[in-house]
Amino acid sequence: MSYLVFFPDFPPLTHPVPMGFRDVTSASDLTPRFSDAVSGLELHIHHPDPTKRDLPSAPQFLLIHAASGHVIFETDDWAALARMVI
Repeated sequence: MSYLVFFPDFPPLTHPVPMGFRDVTSASDLTPRFSDAVSGLELHIHHPDPTKRDLPSAPQFLLIHAASGHVIFETDDWAALARMVI
């Protein structure tokens, strides 16, 4: 199911989701969420407009180890995130 079902006001993504990640967003998520079963990583994408985020100071992209919940990387820079998951 598409994140747009649960977040209809969220703008379309401006970058492709990294290879291997699939949309696993559910009604209980606070942000669109993408998962890579092979690496065990989850990518959470906050609204591009900081004023529309739950925490305006939060970075737009958050990479988490799904099993432990530990934050691996957080940034507002898509290129930096892409380098982390390639």
